[in-house]
Amino acid sequence: MDENYSLNLTNMADDDLKEIFLKMNREQLATIRDMSYYYLFSNTLELINLMANGKLLVEFSLNKDEEEKILKACKEIVKLFEEYHGNISKGDGNEKIESLTHLREELYDLYIALYGYEIEIAYIKEMYEYEIYKWSWNEPHEEFISRDIVHIVHRIEEVLNSNKLNHYAFVDLVSSILSVIPFRLSKYKYFDVLKTTLIRNYINHPVYIVVDQMERYKMIFNSRLVGNYGVLFDSYFAQIQKYNSLSLKDRPWKELEVDLGQVNQLFYEISKLRILIQNLGVITNRLIALFLSLEKITPDTRLMDYFEKWIQVKEEKDEESLRTFIEESDKYLMEKEKELLDRANDFEDIIHELTSRETAINDHINNDIRYTRKILIYYNDLNFSKYEALFPKSYEIIGEDYLKHLIDNLIQYIDRSIPSMDSLERKVRMRRLLASIELPFNNIGEFLSFVEYSLDSKIVNKGELVFSIEMIRQILDSYDNHEERH
Repeated sequence: MDENYSLNLTNMADDDLKEIFLKMNREQLATIRDMSYYYLFSNTLELINLMANGKLLVEFSLNKDEEEKILKACKEIVKLFEEYHGNISKGDGNEKIESLTHLREELYDLYIALYGYEIEIAYIKEMYEYEIYKWSWNEPHEEFISRDIVHIVHRIEEVLNSNKLNHYAFVDLVSSILSVIPFRLSKYKYFDVLKTTLIRNYINHPVYIVVDQMERYKMIFNSRLVGNYGVLFDSYFAQIQKYNSLSLKDRPWKELEVDLGQVNQLFYEISKLRILIQNLGVITNRLIALFLSLEKITPDTRLMDYFEKWIQVKEEKDEESLRTFIEESDKYLMEKEKELLDRANDFEDIIHELTSRETAINDHINNDIRYTRKILIYYNDLNFSKYEALFPKSYEIIGEDYLKHLIDNLIQYIDRSIPSMDSLERKVRMRRLLASIELPFNNIGEFLSFVEYSLDSKIVNKGELVFSIEMIRQILDSYDNHEERH
């Protein structure tokens, strides 16, 4: 849409505005459909190839039922993608969307269980690394002087100030530093920081976002008490329990090294399986988007013809052809994504103008807007979120009393979990949760004071201090290098 056209929206007659909206909405839906299609074209072929070669699940510790469940989901995805190319009635389309929604729920249960295991094995990994690093802290270190701490705090301030306008980089830098400095907050001060920060961060958010995020924080702190932890993937549960039950104190360095190698392997295996399930979830989302598009726009004969290539690659099972067609499909996908982005602002301007006019908006227009957004929500859900978080029943903004209640509930959950943990585990978990919350503390000055307090050479072991400062330097160097490259 050119500038003059955009400026004339406010002067346009209702009927003309509605006509433009309906035309652009069809174009948007067609683009999202094409994006979904090209994504599914390459990803379903990848799935078929991995299943045919027996490589999909070979590296994971799964029992027969778990393996069959995942393979069944993969086959269902492929089958439904094939069926999209048939003559589908509205009733058949709704039935397939229902099947996919059910499949999505099953995949989400697997995903969230693995996410919990990944969190727990990551804590074990971090505690093993801490105990191994401690051996080096007992070695002689160069004389440590207080100006080293002053210098590193000053450098943190400089890098933070240089990233003030880049919110993502600023938040990431604070989180990264919090994740490596010694943890020296008392339990009650920690709870006070949590409560103050979370009230500030969520006071103007919808209820559904706050509820979902508080549950996520519970998982980050301690996954063992939420969801279906211990119910699914019994092999991973048993292995995590084994390492959880081992005392790390006074273990010989060599034993810790051997165990850490096994813990690392378990961490990467669980993480890789979690990513696989997440990717299956994203594929399912986009297959739902594809079927949803059928209600508003007819299938494109060009895509139907393109499907012949899919059949050809599937039957030939030739690796070179597979790579060629996947690259081609990915290229088309990027072109369509650019097309959508180029038109997004114009489309939003039209929606904004329509919704501002009581005389122009009607149920038909409203339904079209909601339907397009629903398809986009599915398409854009790369994190594989809980269904209720994608499509909440209400967008009501949270009240202060209810927000405080949810935060108090989180704090009580943490407080109940702490007694079963030793000192190291408690500190590691409290530190990681703090680092996962956006911008704890009220301002840069308060954050820098906390860093300086955490690096107190009178309290903290000299070896740990040297190690922490070196970790901070590496983080700051990575930001300096990033700025130089850009």
